[in-house]
Amino acid sequence: MGNIRYLLLGGIGAALLSPVFAWAAAPIVLTPGSYNQDGVVEAGAVDDPTTHFSNFITATMDGGTAKNGGVWYQQGLNSAAPTTGLPVGVAVSASDATTSFVLRPYTGNNVRLLDGANASGTLTLAAPAAYSKLSFLTASGNGTGTLSLIVHFADAFANLTGLAVTAPDWFNNTPIAVNSNGRVTASSGAYDNVNAGNPRLYQEDVTIGGEAANHPISSIDVSFSGSGGDTHTMVFAVSGTPTPEPGCIGLLAVGAAGLLGRRRR
Repeated sequence: MGNIRYLLLGGIGAALLSPVFAWAAAPIVLTPGSYNQDGVVEAGAVDDPTTHFSNFITATMDGGTAKNGGVWYQQGLNSAAPTTGLPVGVAVSASDATTSFVLRPYTGNNVRLLDGANASGTLTLAAPAAYSKLSFLTASGNGTGTLSLIVHFADAFANLTGLAVTAPDWFNNTPIAVNSNGRVTASSGAYDNVNAGNPRLYQEDVTIGGEAANHPISSIDVSFSGSGGDTHTMVFAVSGTPTPEPGCIGLLAVGAAGLLGRRRR
């Protein structure tokens, strides 16, 4: 019985001291102005014989604001395959169950589009906070996009530069965060790649190292450089791993030590 108790206490102590267990990545709520385009056809959209779904979006992955080619759609739009498409609300990353993202409603601007015509933008946090890692839910059409980042802080700490995030093409890349399993051509209403493993959104992480991790992030400037002239990158959401406060670490350490001390007695 003593050995069993020791194993149980040891397991609890290890869990308490595990950064993944204690500080999973939390969705970051961005201000509405962080989003500049509607890149998803909502489930309530009606396929008009003339315009089809073109009036329900402002940009596509294939064509940007020209709205050519394929675009994302919400689960439920394709009545023949209602489980395909993007989920609503909070999405848990398929590649990392400790990371989740808040998705904007699909009836208005829900992505930050970055391409040759929209070369930069700012993602503003609704509530500044300190993070040791940022995770971006993103993908690109017509090749891979690269986003250069400048992190701004709510206090007097200097801007953090030199960071970058890769946004892979929405087909056949990893690490997969959300698999839509289908897309639609807005101008024709035609679905393709239904239940075929594409298109995909990816989780792309960047570490906030050193002293910067202890300061509240207020906004992130993003600047685009693509692999070709027709590459379009969409950022859907950001998640962050909160920096643990020193007091929290101390409490966890004391708790673990107490468990071990109890075993020794």
